[in-house]
Formats: sequence, C-alpha cells, structure tokens
Amino acid sequence: MTVNETGTTTILPSIQHDAIPIKRLVMAAVEGSLDIPEFQRSFVWKPQQVRDLAESICSNYPIGTVLCWHNPDYTAPRKSVKAHQSHWIIDGQQRTTALCLIVGRKPHWYRDKDWAYDMSKFETWVDVCSPLDELNFETRRTWQYASKKWVSIREICRRKEEDLAEYAGIVKRQLPEKYRSTDEGHILSIFRQLNRQFESLEPTKAYNVQQYTIGHNLESVATIFARLNSGGTAVRETDTILAYIGVHHPGWVRKEFLPFQEALTDEGFDFDSSLLVRTITGIGARRTRIKEVPKDWWRSPEHFPDAWKRTRDAVTHVLKVLSQNFGILTTDVLPAKNALIPLFALYDKFPDRGFKPGKALHWLLLASWEGRFGGASATALDEDLKAIEEAGTFPKAYSKLLANLEYQEDIVQEKHLDELTRPLFISQC
Repeated sequence: MTVNETGTTTILPSIQHDAIPIKRLVMAAVEGSLDIPEFQRSFVWKPQQVRDLAESICSNYPIGTVLCWHNPDYTAPRKSVKAHQSHWIIDGQQRTTALCLIVGRKPHWYRDKDWAYDMSKFETWVDVCSPLDELNFETRRTWQYASKKWVSIREICRRKEEDLAEYAGIVKRQLPEKYRSTDEGHILSIFRQLNRQFESLEPTKAYNVQQYTIGHNLESVATIFARLNSGGTAVRETDTILAYIGVHHPGWVRKEFLPFQEALTDEGFDFDSSLLVRTITGIGARRTRIKEVPKDWWRSPEHFPDAWKRTRDAVTHVLKVLSQNFGILTTDVLPAKNALIPLFALYDKFPDRGFKPGKALHWLLLASWEGRFGGASATALDEDLKAIEEAGTFPKAYSKLLANLEYQEDIVQEKHLDELTRPLFISQC
C-alpha cells in the first residue's frame, strides 16, 4: 500500500517470498502446476551451464531466484495445449529446466521429441573419488568419463535414501584398480548429500530455491520480463518484444509464430526468433532496429497482423523459389541469414510475377560474397529496405540494391552467376 501526493491510498500488487526445496519446484514443473508463458524463450543453456548449476548447489552457493506470476485467468502457455495452471515462470525458466534435466524429470512444457536427446546431452555426473568439499562434476558421459568413478546424479536421485548404502557398495566394487582405495563411506556421504539436496522435501535437508511470486497484471508482467532480460543481446531484445506482442495479441506466439518457426526448421531453414521478428518489422515498418519501431505499431490491431501475414507469405514463397529453382535447401549454406530479409521485402513489394528470382538470387550472392550483412548489419539492412521502398519497379529496386554494394564491375554481370553459386551447390553435395 502506498499514499500519493493527494493523500489517496493505492493498493500495490503483492510480492510473496518462499524458500522451496528443489524437488518441490521440479515436481510443480513436471505436474503442470507451474508453466511458462508463451513469451518465454525455449531452453538455451549449454551443458557447461547445467554442470555449473549442479556444482553450485552442491557447494551451497546461491543460484539466483525464480520469479513466478500468479494469475489463474491467464491461458497462453508456450507449449501446452491445455492451460490449467495458475503459476507462471517469468524469470528462472532456464534454471528450473536445468534442474529437471539434472534429476531426469521432464517438465510439463518440454517437447517430447527433444527430451530424449537432451536427457543424454545434459546428463550430469559426479566424481565419487573427489573430495567431499570439492566435488568434480561433468556433463554428457564421453569416453574420458567412462571410468566407473563417474556416477550420474540421476542414478543417485532416483534411489530412496535407505538404498544408497547398497548402491555405494556396488559403485565401490566397480571402481578401477587405481581408485580402489576410495572409502565406501566417502562414496555414501556423497550420495547422501546429493540425494538430500535434490530429493528431500524437508527444508532443513534440501537445497532451497528462493522463489518470489507476484500478482501484477499482464502488461506489468511483460514490463518486468523486459527489464529483467534487458541484457542488450539480440536474442533477449527479441524475447522482450515477443512478450510485448503476447500482451496485445494473446495466443499469437503459441498458435502462429512458434508453429511457423518450427515448420521452417523441419524444412531445413533454421530461423531464430530475432531473424523472423526483424523480417516482420522490415516488411511492415521498413526498419530492422526493433527499438526504433514505435510501441503503437506493435499493439495495433491492423498494422502488426498485416505485417505478420505479409511476412509469412513472403518467407514461404521466397524459400520455395530458392529450393525449387536453385537447389538451396537449407540456410546453412548462406554466409549471413540476415541477407534474406531484403529478399523477403523484395517479394513483398513486388509479389508473384513482379518478383524476378534470378536477379534476386544474383543480388543475394553478391551481397553475401561482399560480406555486407556480417556483424552489425542493421544499417545495411535499413539502407536496402529504403531502396526497395523507394523503387517503383523490381528492376529499379534491383539497380538500387546493386548500387549499395561495393563491387567490382566484372563480377556484377549475371553471366557470372554460376561461378558465384557453385560453392553453394558443392557444399550441399
């Protein structure tokens, strides 16, 4: 509660703090009482980060907080079909998912087709011959960790505490000769410590995660999410704008954006969220710096949906042309995927028969050869989008795009197109 200058009392949204055992957090994610909203990104941590998390927990280091949002009326999860949840993770999704991977329990929001692979990729192992106060951890058991002195944390966690002594004896007997001096009691101490930290529901025994729960409205939550993730990277910038879109166009991320992105990936065209969002702004607002696009444009019931439809049509048609006409079956052969944004904008401005695939590819290859969109590419992209916008015909747009390049005259002629495309085709053989 707060009192403003006029003396009016305002009730502020509540913030609740709890210290909860790891197992309680994991089971909430598994059972579905805790979920992630549609504007959350997917799991992006690397194995080393999962390993470091396990080590921090074992060392009783802080691992940050989990920020949850309580709102039983919100019904837009990222992956789930049914939304019966009332608690949503706003910050801490990566840590929560990593904890599920460490103990081997699939969270409610994880795709089945990804789980088996990631279970292997992120499996975390402890060296039972290392000192109890300096335990060594590794992920993904490769040949160098094939020694029996490495034990999966999952194998420790899936056993009841009363069964750990028997398991310690089994591990002791399987140790290589040079590690046989390791005491069985030492191994059991490691097992008990990890089992209690990850599996106990008693706060005095378990490692407790600091959880904050807020009850703010949706737009405030999107603002909180944006501020928590304002680290300056392109991925995070996209995440925050997806959150903002989710507020004003409920269900769009889950029902339209993510399925379209996944369909492209299945066809061999791996577009991250940043590329697709900048294509939307490039086509709809003729600029690719997301921060320069007015907030009113994103929440408009006319401008944004129209730009999304045009983007989907342009991307679908251009990728079809690249694959069917030129044998380009994957974005992996392109030096810079950003070069596709002007190509999509070209088709949007001059669709169907107005679009000249040969000339479009010619420009794409020249721009890629020149490295025009390597590194910080926003300036070059906006220059090309402006050239397309100002052109009245496809030939004029093509000429303007060529004029933006720093090329040698003798490689511009279309007769050299085969010479430029050959490396692309060779790389696919």
